[in-house]
Amino acid sequence: MQQVTLNSQQLKDVQNKALEILKEVDRLCRKHDIMYFIGCGSLIGAIRHKGFIPWDDDIDIWMRRNDLIKFKQICQTELSEKYFYQSHDTDKDYYILYDKVRANGTVFKEQFLENHDIHHGVFIDVFPLDNMPDGKVKAFFHYWRFQFYKIGLQAKYMNMKCRTGKKKFFARILRVLYFPFSKNFLYNRAYKIAIKYNGKRTKCVRNIFDLNKGRHFKTEYFESTIDVKFEDMQCMVPAMYLDVLNMMYTDYTKLPPEEERVAHHYLSELDLGE
Repeated sequence: MQQVTLNSQQLKDVQNKALEILKEVDRLCRKHDIMYFIGCGSLIGAIRHKGFIPWDDDIDIWMRRNDLIKFKQICQTELSEKYFYQSHDTDKDYYILYDKVRANGTVFKEQFLENHDIHHGVFIDVFPLDNMPDGKVKAFFHYWRFQFYKIGLQAKYMNMKCRTGKKKFFARILRVLYFPFSKNFLYNRAYKIAIKYNGKRTKCVRNIFDLNKGRHFKTEYFESTIDVKFEDMQCMVPAMYLDVLNMMYTDYTKLPPEEERVAHHYLSELDLGE
């Protein structure tokens, strides 16, 4: 399988496209009083580098589920024509359980999605933050119920040709085990589990797609934002971002080993347009 490796100029161009998308998201969120939070590795970039982690090739943001629903509705009429809001509702063969905002006129085709007829433009990821049930036992079973359906969905949906070795072997087994279930069934069940506790006041929220099963954030971490510098703009981060970072990383101030400083998307095609 052909793999595209980004050179330094291509990486910078991808970052610039992603930054343009973030600016559009930020514009709409500020106009409509919606909170978003720079998240995951992008939060390290915002705090440690005042922008991208130098080798990172995308941007991750979080939104509380209610804000995400509102944002999706606004995008239907107010998102610039330069961009496309991607969810299963807007792109029927897109079965990822979190959304993306993509740049029209670009191609950033990931190997595990290349066999699907979907929008493949440069993107930022939009992860929902959902309420988790109080109590360790309830939270444990809630998380693993979601994972049961998500794992099956991924096994059926993601491109088998991009898998090798043990991953390919286990993916084939999973496809057999989940054969009776359609992608629509798995998607809908996982979604219903993810949102089950929204609308209730709970002590914790989480990005349920995060594979770290114990990573529950206190709800108070995501009740307000502050602005920090991200490249040439001001972006929103959790007001309690230090608590978030300290929970996610052993020491976010330290750089990883040099061999780990690489872009993490495996591409089969790249076209950044004009």
